[in-house]
Amino acid sequence: MGKLDTLIQEKIDADAGFQESIASLSDEEKQQAIASKKSELIESEYERIEAEANKNGELASNYKTRAEKAEKAPKESKAPETSGLDTKDVLYISKADIHEDDLDDVLDYAKLKNISIKQAHEFFKPILASRAEQRKTADANNVRPNRSAVKRASPTELLERAKKGDIPAQGSEEAEALFWARRGKTKN
Repeated sequence: MGKLDTLIQEKIDADAGFQESIASLSDEEKQQAIASKKSELIESEYERIEAEANKNGELASNYKTRAEKAEKAPKESKAPETSGLDTKDVLYISKADIHEDDLDDVLDYAKLKNISIKQAHEFFKPILASRAEQRKTADANNVRPNRSAVKRASPTELLERAKKGDIPAQGSEEAEALFWARRGKTKN
Protein backbone atom coordinates (compact mmCIF):
# COMPACT_ATOMS: atom_id res chain seq x y z
CA MET A 1 0.00 0.00 0.00
CA GLY A 2 3.01 2.27 0.56
CA LYS A 3 3.87 2.28 -3.12
CA LEU A 4 0.34 3.21 -4.04
CA ASP A 5 0.30 6.10 -1.55
CA THR A 6 3.63 7.33 -2.91
CA LEU A 7 2.36 7.10 -6.49
CA ILE A 8 -0.85 8.99 -5.62
CA GLN A 9 1.08 11.70 -3.77
CA GLU A 10 3.41 12.12 -6.78
CA LYS A 11 0.42 12.51 -9.09
CA ILE A 12 -1.16 15.12 -6.79
CA ASP A 13 2.11 17.07 -6.53
CA ALA A 14 2.60 16.94 -10.32
CA ASP A 15 -0.94 18.20 -11.08
CA ALA A 16 -0.31 21.96 -11.38
CA GLY A 17 -3.98 22.72 -12.04
CA PHE A 18 -5.05 21.01 -8.84
CA GLN A 19 -2.30 22.74 -6.82
CA GLU A 20 -3.51 26.14 -8.08
CA SER A 21 -7.12 25.32 -7.25
CA ILE A 22 -6.34 24.50 -3.60
CA ALA A 23 -3.85 27.32 -3.05
CA SER A 24 -6.54 29.82 -1.98
CA LEU A 25 -8.41 27.33 0.26
CA SER A 26 -8.18 27.08 4.06
CA ASP A 27 -6.23 24.20 5.62
CA GLU A 28 -9.37 22.23 6.39
CA GLU A 29 -10.72 22.67 2.85
CA LYS A 30 -7.29 21.76 1.44
CA GLN A 31 -7.31 18.50 3.43
CA GLN A 32 -10.81 17.68 2.17
CA ALA A 33 -9.87 18.48 -1.47
CA ILE A 34 -6.67 16.42 -1.19
CA ALA A 35 -8.57 13.47 0.38
CA SER A 36 -11.19 13.69 -2.37
CA LYS A 37 -8.48 13.83 -5.05
CA LYS A 38 -6.65 10.88 -3.44
CA SER A 39 -9.77 8.72 -3.40
CA GLU A 40 -10.44 9.70 -7.05
CA LEU A 41 -6.87 8.79 -8.08
CA ILE A 42 -6.94 5.54 -6.08
CA GLU A 43 -10.19 4.59 -7.79
CA SER A 44 -8.76 5.32 -11.26
CA GLU A 45 -5.56 3.42 -10.39
CA TYR A 46 -7.58 0.37 -9.28
CA GLU A 47 -9.62 0.56 -12.51
CA ARG A 48 -6.39 0.70 -14.55
CA ILE A 49 -4.92 -2.27 -12.64
CA GLU A 50 -8.16 -4.22 -13.07
CA ALA A 51 -8.26 -3.48 -16.80
CA GLU A 52 -4.64 -4.57 -17.12
CA ALA A 53 -5.38 -7.75 -15.15
CA ASN A 54 -8.36 -8.48 -17.40
CA LYS A 55 -6.22 -7.92 -20.48
CA ASN A 56 -3.51 -10.22 -19.10
CA GLY A 57 -6.19 -12.78 -18.23
CA GLU A 58 -7.50 -12.66 -21.81
CA LEU A 59 -4.00 -13.10 -23.17
CA ALA A 60 -3.39 -16.03 -20.84
CA SER A 61 -6.69 -17.56 -21.91
CA ASN A 62 -5.80 -17.09 -25.58
CA TYR A 63 -2.38 -18.66 -25.03
CA LYS A 64 -3.97 -21.57 -23.23
CA THR A 65 -6.50 -22.07 -26.05
CA ARG A 66 -3.74 -21.98 -28.65
CA ALA A 67 -1.64 -24.45 -26.68
CA GLU A 68 -4.59 -26.83 -26.37
CA LYS A 69 -5.26 -26.61 -30.09
CA ALA A 70 -1.59 -27.21 -30.85
CA GLU A 71 -1.60 -30.28 -28.61
CA LYS A 72 -4.71 -31.67 -30.25
CA ALA A 73 -3.65 -31.00 -33.85
CA PRO A 74 -0.95 -33.68 -34.16
CA LYS A 75 -3.12 -36.26 -32.41
CA GLU A 76 -6.00 -35.68 -34.80
CA SER A 77 -3.92 -35.78 -37.97
CA LYS A 78 -4.01 -38.96 -39.98
CA ALA A 79 -1.03 -41.05 -41.03
CA PRO A 80 0.54 -39.68 -44.21
CA GLU A 81 -0.82 -41.24 -47.36
CA THR A 82 1.47 -42.90 -49.88
CA SER A 83 0.39 -40.61 -52.70
CA GLY A 84 -2.87 -42.49 -53.35
CA LEU A 85 -1.25 -45.89 -53.95
CA ASP A 86 -2.59 -48.87 -52.12
CA THR A 87 -0.31 -51.42 -50.49
CA LYS A 88 -0.51 -53.91 -53.36
CA ASP A 89 0.56 -51.26 -55.88
CA VAL A 90 3.51 -50.18 -53.73
CA LEU A 91 4.58 -53.82 -53.38
CA TYR A 92 4.21 -54.40 -57.13
CA ILE A 93 6.31 -51.32 -57.98
CA SER A 94 9.07 -52.43 -55.62
CA LYS A 95 9.26 -55.86 -57.28
CA ALA A 96 8.62 -54.82 -60.90
CA ASP A 97 11.50 -53.98 -63.18
CA ILE A 98 10.42 -50.43 -64.00
CA HIS A 99 13.15 -47.91 -64.69
CA GLU A 100 12.86 -44.75 -62.60
CA ASP A 101 12.53 -42.61 -65.74
CA ASP A 102 9.48 -44.66 -66.82
CA LEU A 103 7.80 -44.92 -63.43
CA ASP A 104 6.02 -41.56 -63.72
CA ASP A 105 4.50 -42.59 -67.07
CA VAL A 106 3.15 -45.83 -65.61
CA LEU A 107 1.75 -44.06 -62.53
CA ASP A 108 0.15 -41.29 -64.61
CA TYR A 109 -1.48 -43.84 -66.94
CA ALA A 110 -2.82 -45.85 -64.01
CA LYS A 111 -4.24 -42.72 -62.43
CA LEU A 112 -5.70 -41.47 -65.72
CA LYS A 113 -7.42 -44.76 -66.52
CA ASN A 114 -8.22 -45.45 -62.85
CA ILE A 115 -6.62 -48.89 -63.01
CA SER A 116 -4.04 -50.70 -60.88
CA ILE A 117 -0.31 -50.19 -61.34
CA LYS A 118 0.00 -53.81 -62.47
CA GLN A 119 -2.51 -53.28 -65.29
CA ALA A 120 -0.81 -50.05 -66.36
CA HIS A 121 2.57 -51.82 -66.35
CA GLU A 122 1.18 -54.64 -68.51
CA PHE A 123 -0.04 -52.03 -71.01
CA PHE A 124 3.32 -50.22 -71.03
CA LYS A 125 5.57 -53.34 -71.21
CA PRO A 126 6.27 -53.12 -74.99
CA ILE A 127 7.06 -49.41 -74.71
CA LEU A 128 9.22 -49.96 -71.63
CA ALA A 129 11.10 -52.79 -73.37
CA SER A 130 11.88 -50.47 -76.28
CA ARG A 131 13.09 -47.75 -73.93
CA ALA A 132 15.25 -50.26 -72.04
CA GLU A 133 16.86 -51.34 -75.31
CA GLN A 134 17.56 -47.70 -76.21
CA ARG A 135 19.17 -47.16 -72.81
CA LYS A 136 21.35 -50.28 -73.25
CA THR A 137 22.48 -49.09 -76.66
CA ALA A 138 23.25 -45.62 -75.37
CA ASP A 139 25.22 -47.06 -72.45
CA ALA A 140 27.17 -49.36 -74.76
CA ASN A 141 28.05 -46.49 -77.07
CA ASN A 142 29.19 -44.28 -74.22
CA VAL A 143 31.71 -46.66 -72.69
CA ARG A 144 34.64 -44.31 -73.11
CA PRO A 145 34.62 -40.63 -73.85
CA ASN A 146 36.09 -39.76 -77.22
CA ARG A 147 39.46 -38.15 -76.77
CA SER A 148 41.47 -37.08 -79.69
CA ALA A 149 45.14 -37.94 -79.51
CA VAL A 150 47.49 -35.06 -78.91
CA LYS A 151 49.40 -34.52 -82.11
CA ARG A 152 53.06 -33.81 -81.53
CA ALA A 153 54.79 -31.66 -84.01
CA SER A 154 57.70 -33.21 -85.88
CA PRO A 155 61.15 -31.62 -85.53
CA THR A 156 60.89 -30.13 -89.03
CA GLU A 157 57.49 -28.59 -88.24
CA LEU A 158 58.91 -27.08 -85.05
CA LEU A 159 61.82 -25.56 -86.98
CA GLU A 160 59.45 -24.16 -89.63
CA ARG A 161 57.23 -22.55 -87.00
CA ALA A 162 60.23 -21.14 -85.13
CA LYS A 163 61.43 -19.48 -88.35
CA LYS A 164 58.01 -17.83 -88.65
CA GLY A 165 58.29 -16.54 -85.07
CA ASP A 166 56.10 -19.12 -83.33
CA ILE A 167 58.33 -20.00 -80.39
CA PRO A 168 56.88 -22.47 -77.85
CA ALA A 169 56.63 -21.55 -74.16
CA GLN A 170 59.84 -21.91 -72.21
CA GLY A 171 60.07 -25.22 -70.33
CA SER A 172 57.36 -26.93 -72.39
CA GLU A 173 57.86 -30.23 -74.21
CA GLU A 174 57.69 -28.41 -77.54
CA ALA A 175 60.47 -26.03 -76.44
CA GLU A 176 62.67 -28.99 -75.53
CA ALA A 177 61.85 -30.71 -78.84
CA LEU A 178 62.77 -27.48 -80.68
CA PHE A 179 66.07 -27.34 -78.78
CA TRP A 180 66.98 -30.85 -79.91
CA ALA A 181 65.68 -30.24 -83.47
CA ARG A 182 68.04 -27.25 -83.84
CA ARG A 183 70.94 -29.49 -82.92
CA GLY A 184 69.84 -32.16 -85.38
CA LYS A 185 69.03 -34.70 -82.74
CA THR A 186 65.89 -36.13 -81.18
CA LYS A 187 65.11 -36.23 -77.53
CA ASN A 188 66.32 -39.43 -75.89
